[in-house]
Amino acid sequence: MLERTRYNIRSNSIFYLIWGWLVLLSVLIEYILLTQFNSPYHFMVWIISMPLAGVSSSLAGRKHRLKQKHTTLMDSVMKFLWIGITMGIFFSLAFSNVIGWTHSYVLIILFYGIGTFVSGGVLKFKPLTIGGILSIVLSFVIAFIPDLHKSFENVLLLLALSVTMSYLIPGYMLRSKVSLDV
Repeated sequence: MLERTRYNIRSNSIFYLIWGWLVLLSVLIEYILLTQFNSPYHFMVWIISMPLAGVSSSLAGRKHRLKQKHTTLMDSVMKFLWIGITMGIFFSLAFSNVIGWTHSYVLIILFYGIGTFVSGGVLKFKPLTIGGILSIVLSFVIAFIPDLHKSFENVLLLLALSVTMSYLIPGYMLRSKVSLDV
């Protein structure tokens, strides 16, 4: 069962890459809009990119489900883990007016870290686990070092670092495992 789940997750490396690249590009575009153009609409990039990531993930998910013969318990655990992480991210964003965008983004880094840490542990895939640990540690470092969380721009760059460590690097490593396994 675990081997089947590992294969399913490896073949789903596309999800880590879709979300990793769209979040990374969104962060960098928001950073440029904010720092270079002083745009009050810097946040609009998310309104465009996240639905695009959702649609892309849905299409990739449908394609994967058509190929998949059955769903294992581990597949279900992973599905519910990521639904929970997504709800946490939405919660953080919904209360960003209360807690501030800087703190909201720190929570998002924490949620990414938890998701990839648990996924890596369940799948016994160390790059995901390590990426998750690094993102969790990064969220605590940002929270407890005032110079890091004073500046929203700093937090944007650290979010870019987090998504690179927890999504992109493990995503490409998973993809290369698929190539080796197939």
